[in-house]
Amino acid sequence: MVELGPVGDHDDEMELQQLINNHYIHTRSQVAETVLVKWDEFLPKFIKVIPLEYKKVLEEQKNQVTYGKDPEDRG
Repeated sequence: MVELGPVGDHDDEMELQQLINNHYIHTRSQVAETVLVKWDEFLPKFIKVIPLEYKKVLEEQKNQVTYGKDPEDRG
């Protein structure tokens, strides 16, 4: 199972932009160039796909950093 949604996280947005930029550097793709030039117009057209289990792991890691807890400690 996966979850679909907008690319809303700043880090995800920067990673996506870097991936497209790398693609442009290596291929000189006109489409990639257009996306980069009109970034604000194209960003909402991207869909973030994340497996639910992976999302759960990321949330547990975030909680561990935020609260200093071991994600395996349920008590």
